[in-house]
Amino acid sequence: MVSPPSGPASVAIDHPPSPERLDGSVALITGANSGIGLETAVALATRGATVIGAVRNRAKGERALEHIIARSGNESVEMLPLDLADLATVSALATSLEGRTIDLLINNAGLILGERTETAQGFETMFGVNHLGHFYLTRRLLPRLRGVADPEPDDYLMRRAIPSRVINIASAAHHLAPRGIPFGRLAHRRIGLWNALGVYGESKLANVAFTRSLANRLDPTRVVVHSVHPGSVASEFAMDGDVSSRMERWLRPIEQRVLITAGQGAETPVFAATSVLCGRSSGTYWVRKRPGTVGRRARSTVHAEHLWQLSERLLAQAGYPVPPVPELRAPVVVG
Repeated sequence: MVSPPSGPASVAIDHPPSPERLDGSVALITGANSGIGLETAVALATRGATVIGAVRNRAKGERALEHIIARSGNESVEMLPLDLADLATVSALATSLEGRTIDLLINNAGLILGERTETAQGFETMFGVNHLGHFYLTRRLLPRLRGVADPEPDDYLMRRAIPSRVINIASAAHHLAPRGIPFGRLAHRRIGLWNALGVYGESKLANVAFTRSLANRLDPTRVVVHSVHPGSVASEFAMDGDVSSRMERWLRPIEQRVLITAGQGAETPVFAATSVLCGRSSGTYWVRKRPGTVGRRARSTVHAEHLWQLSERLLAQAGYPVPPVPELRAPVVVG
């Protein structure tokens, strides 16, 4: 067994062969150089997928690339630069992928901070990285998803047993935002009272709400969208394996009591990305391979739509407008 490239949150496990082979498929995973993202990359590469990791730290990305290849035996792995705290790099990544087709988009990278900071475009960092950066990346890459790009949907269904998928790594921490997402504060960029766990919970609520809104806009026979709570994993609190020193001291006692490894935490994202069952529905919140219970605000279509519209407006104001969601023709299945 090959040792992981970074700390205990990336404890390596061997992923056994899966009946859901992914030969010929392409998977893009943000934050693929540590923790759940790394283990997800190994699992998908083991199943035969071409894996594209999108990472902030180039050196860590190179180490992760070697690690993934060594454990999976699959050399179809590459690492591309992405800093979700700077929309310019998100745009650059999306542009670099033009002309390529993606089957699985796994929005995994995220962070929690003990102090308030801002992204390059002036957004609160946890909201900007955990939600807005992934919202922008997903909207830019929708035309690249095979279920959207394939010109013949009927032929697509014949060739592919499962639709393309967008998997958003959310968290049970979305329950920490029972009042919902503070749209007024976000729209006017007010600071207000600072509560790290509350703001983190709001960003995870945004992941769940975005999943539902996107699922409602796409033909589920072509593209399905799911959100996932991977379980209580220490690496949930890191972005590319990094946290602020103050938050790290606060989290260390929790990490010592963590129930599952990053490898175990990757099981549900991999399940959502590969299983036939998850290809038969869209918009589901999965917890340990089972449909989970979401909070009241996460169930609200109005709340989710408000977030969708606000996200588009904030991105446009920052100079990064999103393209419209592609209109997909419902396929005709001939019996």
